[in-house]
Order: sequence, then structure tokens, then C-alpha cells
Amino acid sequence: MQHDPARRTLQFQRAHIDASGTRLVPLPLRHAYPAEIDLMARLVGLALQARRGGWHRQEFTAESKMHVSLYAKADS
Repeated sequence: MQHDPARRTLQFQRAHIDASGTRLVPLPLRHAYPAEIDLMARLVGLALQARRGGWHRQEFTAESKMHVSLYAKADS
């Protein structure tokens, strides 16, 4: 895995191994902070409806390691 903190990117590969052989699948990722995602959503007409700290609907706090955010079409 390669991590570039300045670009906030991760580059890694998944290995698929089966009877036909091994296949490497590149998986580039870029992480974004919730405020950045909220801005991107607003720019396309969406509004934040709810944010949780995980799939089990934990409270989202400064210590949360992830978030699940729900957006809906913004009222005009």
C-alpha cells in the first residue's frame, strides 16, 4: 500500500485467487473529511439529513473513525 498524505490518497491492490490463477486489481482511494463531502453534496443540490458514527447508528463524534451520512435533494 502507498499512502500520500498531501494528496490524501491510498493506492493498493486486491488479490483474487481462484482455480484459474491470481489476478491483481488496483484499488485507488481518496479520503475526504465530512465537511468536504458536505460541500460537494451542496454543490449538486443535496442537503445533509443525518450523520452517524458507523453502520450501527452510533453517535458521530470527534473520536469517530468513520461516518455514515445521509443526503437528500435540497428544498429549493
